[in-house]
Amino acid sequence: MMALPEEITFILPTMNRRQYICRAVESCLACQSEQVSSRVLVIDGMSDDGSYELLRERYAGNPRVRILRYERVGFQRTAYYGAMQVDTPYATFMYDDDVLSPDFHKMFEGMLARGKDFVMGYASIHNVDEVYPFRPIRDFELRPKHDLAMEYFGYDRDDLRFVVPVSPICCIVTTGHLKKWVQFTQEYASKAAIRHYYMIERNIGPDIILYLSAILKEEETALVTPTVVGQLSTHPDSMSVGYGDRHLITGYWFGKMWAFEEICRQGNRAAAARSAAFLLALGASMLFRMPFSKDRRWFWSYGREILRVKWLALRYAGVIPLMREFLTTLRNWRARQAHPAR
Repeated sequence: MMALPEEITFILPTMNRRQYICRAVESCLACQSEQVSSRVLVIDGMSDDGSYELLRERYAGNPRVRILRYERVGFQRTAYYGAMQVDTPYATFMYDDDVLSPDFHKMFEGMLARGKDFVMGYASIHNVDEVYPFRPIRDFELRPKHDLAMEYFGYDRDDLRFVVPVSPICCIVTTGHLKKWVQFTQEYASKAAIRHYYMIERNIGPDIILYLSAILKEEETALVTPTVVGQLSTHPDSMSVGYGDRHLITGYWFGKMWAFEEICRQGNRAAAARSAAFLLALGASMLFRMPFSKDRRWFWSYGREILRVKWLALRYAGVIPLMREFLTTLRNWRARQAHPAR
């Protein structure tokens, strides 16, 4: 008897993206094969541009598409709400202006074949009115989990210059982990007003933690395909453009700080030194500029968070390893400037 396909839900928050929303839904529905059955959970934030009506008309009677309306409570709270509605064994997010590889189902199949609870690929930043020329997904690697996590701290391999994604559209996790992520990211954000501001009010940080927490949860190795699996669309109305680089970098610093603390708990001194060196170098740079930005009111709070990283680093990594990795971080920054990600 043929086994039933495994089910995955794509959680798709949306508001006023009538021009692109159906493209996003169809991209999710295309993740279908004999082994994979995809569902789309659209959470509409009270759109007033006809998006909701278009979705209801286009997908009326389609059992694979569920459309809910939810009050405008902010993107991150909507994402949390959507995660708690999922009832399939696996899930991920999809955003209303992005595009998935037509081979995305192969990433899911690769994860199932290897008995893993997580898989990720890479991303490309691309114009919203075009579609990235995706290549077939064929290759997979089992990477030591701390090595893979270090790519988020600037320690990428020389032969790999794709964008390390923060948007969760490039990964798949178990629904059980996703729902735990809702809880522990909210708890982490609640411990300081500055964290709550960036992570909950400004929606920056919980997304990257979904990757890092799933990677670090693995026993020894995490599964990755060295392939672009998702298009992160850019346009004047995208959050990344509206927030500006400095605001985003500071927000994602908190997501990486969460991972650093988890690495310390796991007792990996080398990874603790590497991640701390990155956070301290980047944090000092952002702190220096903060008085001249719209986030100047958070200057002292951010300084305290940086001091916390320094204290933990000295406790769990040691002075000499931290100094050595600090110099490596500076070299990595120069290398990335010379060879930017594509």
